[in-house]
Amino acid sequence: MIFTVQPDWKVLVLEDAPERIVWFKERVPDAVYVATAEDAIRALSSQTFRVIFLDHDLHWMHAADNAIVKGTGKEVAMHLKRTGFRGIVVIHSKNEDGAREMLKIFPRAKAARFGEFDIRVSSGKCPKCGSRNPKKPSQKCWHNPDAFHGVK
Repeated sequence: MIFTVQPDWKVLVLEDAPERIVWFKERVPDAVYVATAEDAIRALSSQTFRVIFLDHDLHWMHAADNAIVKGTGKEVAMHLKRTGFRGIVVIHSKNEDGAREMLKIFPRAKAARFGEFDIRVSSGKCPKCGSRNPKKPSQKCWHNPDAFHGVK
């Protein structure tokens, strides 16, 4: 599975494992990276994001006790539900039980275990003419006023 993000989309990554953070930074270097639920909620309260990648287990205890909510990805999912987040959410936790609980809280999210997906940042260019796409897909391509072929 490949998730494609546009270069002007603001992305938040909640992840605590250094090797996974390196993997995400190779793909979305301009994303905002946080390692705790508290920092994720703080970032969500002060910035507007289009895409969020969420881990569940942010401490070794979270994998051992799925009933824990405070400090987990479940707490962030609850915040997203409470605030009516309308963007894209990808739950990338390898903890299947934790991911399932997060999906119950925020059912609009997509679940994709870490290691089973990739992320591609769009070039931001029109696939037909190679020009830069307009900010909104409904805008016409600058070179051809009759063409509506921006990448959505």
